[in-house]
Amino acid sequence: MTWSELARLPLLVPGERISYGKGPQQFGELRVPKGDGPFPVVVLIHGGCWQAAFDYVYMTRLAAWLTERGVATWTIEYRRLGDDGGGWP
Repeated sequence: MTWSELARLPLLVPGERISYGKGPQQFGELRVPKGDGPFPVVVLIHGGCWQAAFDYVYMTRLAAWLTERGVATWTIEYRRLGDDGGGWP
């Protein structure tokens, strides 16, 4: 599947949101396939040059696509420039 094809997929129901810090952007979305595991896991980290305008949402289509094919996904969000506590690493 190409990136253009993925971009045309609808946004689906979010995965389970799990916080890893106190900030509102410090969370990940976990998606686990239906059925008995164990499942392989892919960690998805979005790009965006650490700018607040770019968030994790565009990776959710890929996460859902992978999960439908038997792969658990962990899509993380993080603080970026312009977010409280965020900045260049």
